Amino acid sequence: MAYTRRSGRAYYKVPSELKKALGNTFKYFKPTAAPKDCNLWIEVRWKSYLEAVKEGSVSTATTLEPDGYNVYRSFDGLIYERIAFVPESAGGLYRDKSALLKPNKPVYYKVCAVYGTEETMPLYLGSVTPLDTFEVDLIYPYDGAVNVPRAPTFTWKPTVSLHSDEGTVTYYYAIWLYDLVQAENHIMPIIIDGTDVYYTAFYTSEATEIGVNFADYKWGIYIGGKLYVYPYEKLEPNKSYSWGMDLAAASVEDKDSVAYSICVDYGYGFDPFRDAEADTFPVFTTAAE
Repeated sequence: MAYTRRSGRAYYKVPSELKKALGNTFKYFKPTAAPKDCNLWIEVRWKSYLEAVKEGSVSTATTLEPDGYNVYRSFDGLIYERIAFVPESAGGLYRDKSALLKPNKPVYYKVCAVYGTEETMPLYLGSVTPLDTFEVDLIYPYDGAVNVPRAPTFTWKPTVSLHSDEGTVTYYYAIWLYDLVQAENHIMPIIIDGTDVYYTAFYTSEATEIGVNFADYKWGIYIGGKLYVYPYEKLEPNKSYSWGMDLAAASVEDKDSVAYSICVDYGYGFDPFRDAEADTFPVFTTAAE
């Protein structure tokens, strides 16, 4: 599973020995990772011995527990190098956050069980190609727009077209409106299923302009931690609102991998950190009628 995350966050700790060695030049020390200004990592997963025992596919009577696993990586599918040892107690997961990783650059992995100084034949886990980053251009209503129809068509598009040699890239979006000038209301498209109300999202396999007309959907209003059905067919007249992306992500999947590109995600499950925030919220004012 490859994750490319816009607006990267820095998580690192400089060893005290290195601080001492750098002396006064420490303040200029900046750890690097690929690519710049975002996060990119790959989670390599396999079924560990303890997981196999738990599910009953391996017996402790016939199979010895390994000390751990050696993880091998290749960038051409031919020449592999060992990049990590993962102890059995850590489970079947290795998080590869090497600065050698790049968008659109395929990565191949193998894993071996380790017994003392020996290891088993390598198991090929597959390959994954990380996606590039993207932004979202909020086209209409644009910031400062006035006399906006009370049932506007919210329009946006991705700033770049993502491509992958592993399949078709799918884009996922969710929009929220903010009525915060004289209230604390959040308005969003919903799906009504009996007595249950759910947020809804939009998806497309093309990097094209998306338009969502207010009149074509049911809308919900989030007040005080609860979601209700929006009581009006249109937005209120002569009122200022802002709007933006609550979700903007892309993914591509094949038989042995999935790659994600995360622009915005407020809890939809794409971003493991659950805090990929939007930074653009156009403000507009509706018309009188």
